[in-house]
Amino acid sequence: MKLAIYNTITEALGFAWHKYDTAARLAWVPLMLFFVLSIAEVYLYLSLATGDVVTIFGTSYLEALGLVREAVAAVAESNPLLPSVLTIFKFILFVVIISSFLVPMIRYAARNTPPSGGSFHFSFTWRQLRFIGAQALVFLGVAVLTYVPMQMSLYFIDSYVENVTNNPFAVFPDTESLHTIELQERNPLMANLFGTALAIMFPIFMIYLSLRLFGLPIFTAVREKGETYNSFDLSFKITKGWNTLRLLLILIVIAILTYIVSFVLNAVIVPMITAAINAIYQFVQSVSGLLPADEKATDNIGSFYFLYVIIVYILNMGYLIFVYGLYAGLGGSLFRHGEKVAAAH
Repeated sequence: MKLAIYNTITEALGFAWHKYDTAARLAWVPLMLFFVLSIAEVYLYLSLATGDVVTIFGTSYLEALGLVREAVAAVAESNPLLPSVLTIFKFILFVVIISSFLVPMIRYAARNTPPSGGSFHFSFTWRQLRFIGAQALVFLGVAVLTYVPMQMSLYFIDSYVENVTNNPFAVFPDTESLHTIELQERNPLMANLFGTALAIMFPIFMIYLSLRLFGLPIFTAVREKGETYNSFDLSFKITKGWNTLRLLLILIVIAILTYIVSFVLNAVIVPMITAAINAIYQFVQSVSGLLPADEKATDNIGSFYFLYVIIVYILNMGYLIFVYGLYAGLGGSLFRHGEKVAAAH
């Protein structure tokens, strides 16, 4: 059964557009929490580097961003493992936060199951844990089946090239005499060509395997008790034959659409907001210069910059909600296609 490219894309876009309010209701608290944690991370590094508690009330976010790179280097110098531990911890929090709202969105798109009401939504249940486990399984499976063999093959090829390069072989140029010997360098061309072929082949296989397993986390997230379908089997069935290429084209189109939206947001809208905030700041400073000394506005560009950061965060949060809505809509469309495939078998 063919995977309809146009219908799948329009269903994903339709869900992201028409259910944006629901997606925003589910995602705004988790995303805001992650943004707050990202800001807190900056002050955490400053506190660790200085040995004192640094807060936003004593150091503006503008100043903190200017110092954080040196702070991270100082923390890494005193404790090399700590930045890596904090990065891993932040990644785990990110995965938990995203799955908390993404799984209900996928279920809504797939089964039209309305998420629980309320404007403050944050849930982490066994369903979210299964979704994360399936994602990790896909990632690790692809890595084990593609990256590791490629690295092993390239290691042995490099060893072979080094061996034949450093060990010339003897030839007898005079067929009438075995006493005349010449040493010739081995030509590693074939080994190099084979290594290049492997370097191209394995990424292609990695992409292929990722596409075949793309539906596994989605089917795991929406699976209900009593259903008999196998998520692995269904993921392979919907990408059977040319459907793998069709799914790749769908993902490319969706990626282009999200890139266009991101470009418009960050290359057009954000610079306009920056110019507006700068104009407001300059206006406030001009008015301040005309007022008596006791009535002058405080020269605090950090406050204006923090306002700018908050606005940019909110805009990008809106963009992320749209992107995750697209993913949920795509997941719902793939699940409905999987139901048809399962019924046909």
